[in-house]
Amino acid sequence: MSEFTAAYNSQTGLVLKLPDWSVHCLLISVPVIVSYMYFNGELFGWHATCMSLGYVLLMGNGVWMSSRATVKPNGEERLMLLKLHGLFQAGAALSVAIGLYCIYHNKEIHGKPHFTTYHSQAGLVVLIATSAAVVMGVLGFKYLGLIRFVPENMHGLLKTVHRRTGAVTFFSSVFVAMLGLSTASIHQGMLTYFVLGLTSLAGGAVFNIYYARPQVGGVFNVVPLLSSIE
Repeated sequence: MSEFTAAYNSQTGLVLKLPDWSVHCLLISVPVIVSYMYFNGELFGWHATCMSLGYVLLMGNGVWMSSRATVKPNGEERLMLLKLHGLFQAGAALSVAIGLYCIYHNKEIHGKPHFTTYHSQAGLVVLIATSAAVVMGVLGFKYLGLIRFVPENMHGLLKTVHRRTGAVTFFSSVFVAMLGLSTASIHQGMLTYFVLGLTSLAGGAVFNIYYARPQVGGVFNVVPLLSSIE
């Protein structure tokens, strides 16, 4: 797929075709620009950089890999995608943990209270969801063998809840990141608006892939999100 197209009709809704390289470029660009804006070796710069690396670049690509795996038949290619998904999500969890430590320690040093802004409060909810998604992912991945500790009649539910929780976590993290970038004290004018736009585009690109069902020619449809919860 080498081009972007968009179309709409009453049966399929909004259909987007995105080349994979464009999705990866969007996911990479956000942490690169965020680190350029804020990384100065101090704790806050580490927080912003690690969170954007963890949630946007690593988790975003992890969601992309799992979405690609779900439409593959059982086999080596599907297993490799799921292994890569697990590695990327493990990297995301580590990066997020470092980012959390940095901002927590930074506030302790400066004697500032914790979780007083919408960004930090929403971020705490996302962190809890992240932990839940990681635990369910580890339990549900047959390759690791831990799923044997889960009742067999719960396997399908575990995997479904993991996928939905992971998706909600990623898309919520994009919103929380935009809240943080919009904070007046760190706003950098047009550069901030630019990275906010890139962040929303990156989230939208992954949304298009995750909430899609495969169509003829590799087209992905964003409408099944609504029909799947009816």
